[in-house]
Amino acid sequence: MKLTYGLISRLTNGRHILMWDFDEVELSTIEEELKTTQQLCGLSDIYIVNTSMSVEGDKRYSAVCFYDTNAFSAFDIVSDSRLIDTRFRAQSLSRGYFTIRIGPKNGQYPKLEKVLHSDKVCFDELAPKLQFVFYRPDKYGYYDDLPVDGELRLWMIEELREILNLE
Repeated sequence: MKLTYGLISRLTNGRHILMWDFDEVELSTIEEELKTTQQLCGLSDIYIVNTSMSVEGDKRYSAVCFYDTNAFSAFDIVSDSRLIDTRFRAQSLSRGYFTIRIGPKNGQYPKLEKVLHSDKVCFDELAPKLQFVFYRPDKYGYYDDLPVDGELRLWMIEELREILNLE
């Protein structure tokens, strides 16, 4: 059984950060849409990562914004995206939080493609509140019985810092 790990949107205080997932959408189109959302909603930096390649060779992207908000606002902001993957939206609504993979899938780690900068940078203040999960990438089955805490959690925060080029 192969396992990987991901970051979830629900923080330890019950609030959420923002996450998007895009399949078969050009990076420039994603940038335009997220930049508009960022400006309209007053969001902090948005990090766009290449998560994998489709069978057809198209890149797949996820994005994360370390903007602390309530669950309703988080789902409204993300759901307003006309480009978001519909399966990602449905799974997120059924779970009650978003998830983006930061661990490997088929030997490929996510790679930072673009940062949409703003005047707000929130990663360091939210890092202590971040939560992670283990799951099977082929089944999207989550393992709530595998707690991610202590040293493992700190390691995953460092993995995330490395992926997002946060020094």
